[in-house]
Amino acid sequence: MTGLRKPSADNNANQNSRRTMIHSVYRKSRQTEKMPVRLFYSKGNRELQAESGPMSTKPVTGFRSPLRAFRDSGGSPHHSQSAKIHTAHRFKGDSMPRIVLLVASICLTFAMVGCKTLTKEPETVAPKAPVLDRVFQTGILRVGMSGDQPPFNMTTSTGQIIGIEADLANALANSMGVRAEFTQKPFSELLGAVESGEVDIVLSQVTMTPARNTRVAFVGPYFISGKAILTRSKSLSEADEPKDINMTGIRLSALAGSTSESFIRQSVPSARLYATPTPDLAIQAVIDGKVDAMVADLSVCLVAALRHPNEGLITIGAPFTFEPIGAALPPNDPLFLNLVENYINILEGTGTMQELEAKWFKNPAWLNQLP
Repeated sequence: MTGLRKPSADNNANQNSRRTMIHSVYRKSRQTEKMPVRLFYSKGNRELQAESGPMSTKPVTGFRSPLRAFRDSGGSPHHSQSAKIHTAHRFKGDSMPRIVLLVASICLTFAMVGCKTLTKEPETVAPKAPVLDRVFQTGILRVGMSGDQPPFNMTTSTGQIIGIEADLANALANSMGVRAEFTQKPFSELLGAVESGEVDIVLSQVTMTPARNTRVAFVGPYFISGKAILTRSKSLSEADEPKDINMTGIRLSALAGSTSESFIRQSVPSARLYATPTPDLAIQAVIDGKVDAMVADLSVCLVAALRHPNEGLITIGAPFTFEPIGAALPPNDPLFLNLVENYINILEGTGTMQELEAKWFKNPAWLNQLP
């Protein structure tokens, strides 16, 4: 053809010589099954050469990837002066398909495990609500209160418990679709009843304190009060601070186990303390002249003066302390705690708490129901 140069006889002879040499080495390796063949081009003389070595039994022509070339050259693709094309070896018999299948199954297994791990949804554990579950199962909300802390809770002549906290308990039970059952206990035993599981909640003018909060959970406050005194002495009623009544020989009564008792021990250490099991007995001690004054929440002092208008009972104009009143609950039921918390917030937001305070503090009609 025009433009093409016909190969010379010398070139054909050189090519035949090289083929003969390669085939000879290849046949030798096939006979011994120990001498594989490696074919490479030498950059220096640009001739295809063959060499043998103890690598494989059945060599076939292969392709060396750029990464393999980079590694074989000592770390640089331009480091070596020769680019070698190696043959890959074959496996004997049918072992090659078996190994391929084995490797494929292993890869598939790891892929499935990996996908399962990545797509596995987190396990959800239902929150424990032992108190709430029991209330809904029985249909009864057990409420603990003393029944002698007017106007928060008090017992009528017919044995019925009424007051602000009784109304709160009944409304809470109605909102849950259950009924409230009142468990009347001395004030000092109420927190223990919560801890033992005897009651589900305590609504009994309980002041929220850090010490009590280590035993039970609190929701609130739903009312703010403070320490005051109930007395028949005009000079004592003019006291502005606890130090004004901290006199040697003064006699003070208070409800046993209450913050009023703690107040006397800490703020009026000179006083002689008379701890009584009920507020009524502490009030009666003032009327009978056994003590000079009773220490209690300001609301209790106001109601006592209202209930006994002919006994000359008076109280101070402003409380000594700040007393947040809250609901005491078991600490092991966060759902029940959250439910009561939301309930109190709703009552305050809708103005229901203000209506209850007006009903029980400003209207003395309920006094006629007491014994």
